[in-house]
Amino acid sequence: MTALRSTHGGLGIELLDYLMPEGDQPMRNNWKSCDIANLQVELMMNVVEQTVELLRLNRVQFVSSQLVQFTSMPYRQGCVVKDPNGHAMLLMTE
Repeated sequence: MTALRSTHGGLGIELLDYLMPEGDQPMRNNWKSCDIANLQVELMMNVVEQTVELLRLNRVQFVSSQLVQFTSMPYRQGCVVKDPNGHAMLLMTE
């Protein structure tokens, strides 16, 4: 993984050597994080609140309406956003 900067400012990452599954179909626009066929890249970070605020300012598309407090996971809170290609990314903090 290599850190990148967005041309619009803010955050950016690149997943190197990503293998596209055969027969891959794009994520439907109306999928929710609770859908059975939900797939996502998970990103662990120290301070998810600041990242969420920065992404909202940059008009990133959120699947989660707000930060979710986890009760039965080893993580404290998180949310799901879509990258520019429509891939789901779970942002979370311990």
